[in-house]
Amino acid sequence: MAFTVSGDHERQQQVFERLKPSYDKQPYAIRRMLTEGSVRASDKRVQFIGIDAYVEAGGIVMRDLFQGDDGGWLQDVVLVDRLVADELERRAEAVRAEGWKWIEIAPDFAYGHAFGLRQLRGEPSP
Repeated sequence: MAFTVSGDHERQQQVFERLKPSYDKQPYAIRRMLTEGSVRASDKRVQFIGIDAYVEAGGIVMRDLFQGDDGGWLQDVVLVDRLVADELERRAEAVRAEGWKWIEIAPDFAYGHAFGLRQLRGEPSP
């Protein structure tokens, strides 16, 4: 039943042939092989942009017919990254409009980059 996550019959056949001599025919292994190169719907990038925005931009969501899949897998990683960059830029423009002098956006930080940072609270000056 794990093969239902993908409608691509050629890819299903490839995975089946690859697993035929193996003892590891668990559904999670089949699903992992069929969805490699895609982005889980639970990924922080997808949570940031929303699945609806991805679908509106022409993206395709793969879903498993027989198992809960946390919303599926998004096939087009490049589209996800472009939508994230566009949304970050849109939000940065809103912050620039508040009068901030310098803004730098990034989809992610290197490991340990935020270590030691803390949130400052205060009142804006007139």
